Amino acid sequence: MAKGHVLVIPMPCQGHVIPLMELSHRLADEGFEVTFVNTEVDHALVVSALPAGGAAALAARRIHLAAIPDGLAGDEDRKDLNKLIDAYSHHMPGHLERLLAEMVAAGRPPVRWLVGDINMGWSFAVARRMGIRVVSFWPASMACLAFMLRIPNLIEDGVLDEKGWPARKETLQLAPGMPPLHTSLISWNNSSAAEGQHIIFDLVCRNNKLNAEFAEITICNSFHDAEPGAFDLFPNFLPVGPLTAGDERDELRRRPVGHFLPEDAACLDWLDAQPDRSVVYVAFGSLAIFNARQFVELAEGLVLSGRPFLWVVRPDFTPGLSKPWLDAFRRRLVDDGGEKKRGIVVDWCSQKRVLEHGAVACFVTHCGWNSTLEGVRNGVPMLCWPYFCDQFLDRSYVVEVWRTGLAVEAAGDGEDGSEGVVVTREEVRRKVEKVVGDEEIRKRARVMRDAARACVGEGGSSQRNFRSTLLYGLWPCNLWPIAGGPPRGERESDSSPPPPSCRRRRRPADDCFVTTCGLIRQQAVKSTPHISHQKSPSKADAVLAFLAGSALRLSKADIADVVARDPLILKLQRGENPRASAPTVSPVTSSRASSGCPHSSSAASTISEKLGFWIPFLGSPEKLLYFVKSNYYLLTADLVPSRGQSSPTSGCYGNAS
Repeated sequence: MAKGHVLVIPMPCQGHVIPLMELSHRLADEGFEVTFVNTEVDHALVVSALPAGGAAALAARRIHLAAIPDGLAGDEDRKDLNKLIDAYSHHMPGHLERLLAEMVAAGRPPVRWLVGDINMGWSFAVARRMGIRVVSFWPASMACLAFMLRIPNLIEDGVLDEKGWPARKETLQLAPGMPPLHTSLISWNNSSAAEGQHIIFDLVCRNNKLNAEFAEITICNSFHDAEPGAFDLFPNFLPVGPLTAGDERDELRRRPVGHFLPEDAACLDWLDAQPDRSVVYVAFGSLAIFNARQFVELAEGLVLSGRPFLWVVRPDFTPGLSKPWLDAFRRRLVDDGGEKKRGIVVDWCSQKRVLEHGAVACFVTHCGWNSTLEGVRNGVPMLCWPYFCDQFLDRSYVVEVWRTGLAVEAAGDGEDGSEGVVVTREEVRRKVEKVVGDEEIRKRARVMRDAARACVGEGGSSQRNFRSTLLYGLWPCNLWPIAGGPPRGERESDSSPPPPSCRRRRRPADDCFVTTCGLIRQQAVKSTPHISHQKSPSKADAVLAFLAGSALRLSKADIADVVARDPLILKLQRGENPRASAPTVSPVTSSRASSGCPHSSSAASTISEKLGFWIPFLGSPEKLLYFVKSNYYLLTADLVPSRGQSSPTSGCYGNAS
């Protein structure tokens, strides 16, 4: 039986589908059933790109693919974001309601939660109308979202006009540690044609309001060590990334993640034949377009670098490129024996598997956030070549904040009179050589790699956010651990979220949870109601000192995990003899929720009594911690006397056998 049914909906773009599919796999790993909703066009691309048996493998994991129309005709250009956004904002809400009704009629389990892309804020309102709770998901950098959330302030300060255009030409930095960005490069003004800018700006402002009104939790595909300034500015937004499989088991890396084009697996065999740290990997995502002149300059620059290269060239990457020229270029990469010695050009590939390969020395990238995180996760130095939208901000992270790469510089109009700026072949050659040869860049890239892996590893901040906050919120109440049931005040039938006006209100006890217990702000908000009657944190300090002391030696991260799961632990009192009660008590494993019996103050055991029972019973403090993490009422559930002894609680719980 699944723990619950979650509906996942991304913005209909490749870079939004992939991280939400990665998140869906993690939800499936935890036992949730997922329905992943693409537009009909994107759904067809995903299904056609799946390897043999891919759809069945997803279904076996309880990940079901579904589709609804986006409102555009079949032949309309979906790379025109103005047109796409305008269409789906008007047409998809009704189709989503119809899909949800059809799932109910078909006998599917009821959807408990929507995990929705913030760019699809309209879906939050649909979910709430149908009694579905909302987790919002931000697929780009937290810095990008911070600029969007600061729009009212930027207008008030005279940096932007009322329509979102720059009123002043200057470089902004919202907070220390955040990437600087020139006002001419703000994302909503660089996403599509200028005449449609108002569509995207209106979408951003509308989604800010919908997210604040309907989302109970907002999670981000980022990690705290990458963006400490941005997450300090908005502590209620929780990083759970990078959501990309790194140095994990091979079967995890091979999971389908919603690619729109089939992957070329042969390039991995070619990489196996290359020396370590020798290959230049070049990829510009799913939307970037090069004109023919720029394509030729890049191609010749790669050849001039003298390094083997793997270059992803989508079929629609360069409209109007001479096919005879491209065929001739491909032949130049092959020696007389037919071996591809100098380079290889593919339509698409598994980027995460390429970037984790030891042969890759450098990543020439458009700086999409997924690509940026994949480069960071694998410690690969980057040469930044942004195309549009938030990619200029991501370049600033790489070049100016993390300093794990360099950026190309474009030249002016060509001497032959051709129009437009271009990155010359010599610039490509020079920057590739500089990035690959800079040992300091490589060292900093390894530092970022280690930080990213630590955040998603056991006990890391992203892993704790995912498990302790997201999963705690998504679990249905009747599947909470049997030992003790849910906290008092939470009922299985009470599935409605708190009203927006009080959802993120800070209470006096919040700061105690954050500063003393090590919880994140959103965990503190959730935990405060259970100890809000406490006027002084002195008892909590004593409990925390005991947990960190010689009896258990719990780390700060472990203490935060235990307190987040059961804040009632802070109400316990320390006893003087931690083993005094061990021979005469046994655990209660029936749920208070099902019995309807509240705590009895006369029977409440001290923390020392509980530890005095559980440590000998389980064998060691380490085993107690292991069980507390999944049965987090062990330290707050009442202990009652063994059979034959009287107890004030026997009328409620019965005798323990």
